[in-house]
Order: sequence, then C-alpha cells, then structure tokens
Amino acid sequence: IAGLCFDPCLPGTDDCDANGSCETNTLIDRNNCNACGTQCGPGQACTGGLCIGGCGLGLGDCNNDGTCETDTFTDEANCGACGRACGAGQNCIAGLCFDPCLPGTDDCDANGSCETNTLIDRNNCNA
Repeated sequence: IAGLCFDPCLPGTDDCDANGSCETNTLIDRNNCNACGTQCGPGQACTGGLCIGGCGLGLGDCNNDGTCETDTFTDEANCGACGRACGAGQNCIAGLCFDPCLPGTDDCDANGSCETNTLIDRNNCNA
C-alpha cells in the first residue's frame, strides 16, 4: 500500500508452517523465537522473542560448541539471538537491528554516507 509492504500477521505471531494462518507465537516458541526457524539453544527459553538462559545476557553459543562466544548485542549475523541476522546494511546495536541512515535518507551510492533524500529523489523514492 502506497509503496510500503505489510506483514499479514500481528506482531509476535507468524505463519511458520506456511498454511496461511498466523498460529506460531514467536514471543515464546523455542523453535521459532522472534522469527520462524530461529531456535533457542540448549537450556534456553524464548521470552519476549529473545532466547534467554544458558549464556549470559548479550552472549550466545551460536556455533553450538558449548561456549558463549558470540556477542549478540553487536553481531549483525546474530543480533539479539543466535541466527537472527540484520538486513543488508543494518547495524546491530544492543541486540536490535538499526538502519544506519535517518528516516527519509539512504546511502544509495554505497559510499558510507546517507546523502540521498528518499522523500523527494525520483530515482530513489522510498528506497
């Protein structure tokens, strides 16, 4: 709608078995924690869409070797929990994925600055 995409499921739910209904509670499901297919590690529970327990806060055993080697507060491939990757160009800050550019701007030429005004640039509208 108006150039924007919308998820048909309410926040905290998803259609993990692709049957057309939003039956999975991604806030508490250990096998689909915050997103379909994101599994919590051994001894962890899914609470509020985050895998809690096992490793200390902000750490994860993302390679399943029994050590808590991954900083889930800053790792873009494991942001907030093991396997929860940020989108292309996003940064992981305090376990949440953020776009480095302010709303209405983007780095369309990939030079590291947010020089394009996507609100008025015809070639990059809502990019």
